[in-house]
Amino acid sequence: MNAIWLIALPLIAAFLLPIVYQQSQQVGRALLPTVLLINLLIAALLWRYIGHAGTQYIAMGGFPVPIGIVFYVDSFALLFVMMLNLGTALLWLGKPLINIREEVIILVVVAAGCGLVLSGDLFNVYVFYEILAVASYGLAASGNTSAGYAASIRYLILGSLGSSLMLLGIAILYASCPFCQYERAIKLTGGIGRVRIDFNRFRRKI
Repeated sequence: MNAIWLIALPLIAAFLLPIVYQQSQQVGRALLPTVLLINLLIAALLWRYIGHAGTQYIAMGGFPVPIGIVFYVDSFALLFVMMLNLGTALLWLGKPLINIREEVIILVVVAAGCGLVLSGDLFNVYVFYEILAVASYGLAASGNTSAGYAASIRYLILGSLGSSLMLLGIAILYASCPFCQYERAIKLTGGIGRVRIDFNRFRRKI
């Protein structure tokens, strides 16, 4: 069982949902909870597998660390994935009528959230954070109300500030440790508690 499906499945469903709705509204209505339940099942099976085999390392495209994009799948990450999918399913059940735009955005949010907790490097964390932030802006404005638009603008301003600070932090860390992957950075620095940031080296690079 490959953990990439936890990210790919909601994204695929988000693109297919408008087409499915055109063919059958009942099937389209059932697509979102079905994807969430499948994700929960995949996460549960991976939880059981990891309990015996240990942490799963996935190198996208077959490129090894530190060149490739790496996902680390452990019990802690899967716990957050299950909480995300279960919480989204409960919210879906509590809201009887959700328009197609909201369902598409919710699927993107789920995919980005799963990618965020499974990412094994800081660059992927930033990418999925941006996807999650943009989807949240759209979700806030999807109700077509003035309050929703105002909330979306506030989220946009605060999210842009947070993204800028996060990118600055990643740049500073990368200047001190030339690896974005968590595992390589920790091995190179001798542990999280011993990371030393060389600001002079960072200033020379910019």
